[in-house]
Amino acid sequence: MRELRDEYGCAISLAYLGLNREQFQDWERAQRYYEDARQLLNAKNMPAYALEATAGLARCALALGNLTSAQEYTAQVWSYLDQHGVL
Repeated sequence: MRELRDEYGCAISLAYLGLNREQFQDWERAQRYYEDARQLLNAKNMPAYALEATAGLARCALALGNLTSAQEYTAQVWSYLDQHGVL
């Protein structure tokens, strides 16, 4: 997809790969996919989609015992929902 310059498709694919790796409890790889997806989606000005990746990052951080990061990611999700409502 990167060859096609389909950044949206690439970002969504990365988010799905993050979810897949999360389901297999491969937390570190899931985090990398979610972070890459979040960066691309933020660059495309798609904050609601990026927020899904942020929620994935929060779950991974929690699973890895990184409570500070989990709390920071969760605060970002809640802040967006407080300002904009549901996704």
